[in-house]
Amino acid sequence: MAIDTNVYWFDENIFKDKDLAERFLSEMPEYYDIHGYMQETPSGLKQIVIEKPTGYQNLNYIQNDYILETMLADMDQSGIEKSVLKLPGCHEWMSLDMCKRFNDGMYRYAKESHG
Repeated sequence: MAIDTNVYWFDENIFKDKDLAERFLSEMPEYYDIHGYMQETPSGLKQIVIEKPTGYQNLNYIQNDYILETMLADMDQSGIEKSVLKLPGCHEWMSLDMCKRFNDGMYRYAKESHG
């Protein structure tokens, strides 16, 4: 059985909901020289850019990279039977409410994918 232990999950709703995006970005601890912003890619997708330290891109979350059906199709195409979801670096500074939102979202993905 092939298992991918490096599959990132991110809340796609953050790209669609301006208030949620602002909340997510406002939780970054700028006093640790972490800066984040949303921008549009040349292809028209939204992208959250995290700079750590400020001025040096460290993480990029791109709209549509975290859609369950696409992720499952990619796994099928690659012969991956199971995967382990994890957060892409933002967990170190998210509020408890945002952590719960992310945990609930990963749970929904596991439930909807049947495992």
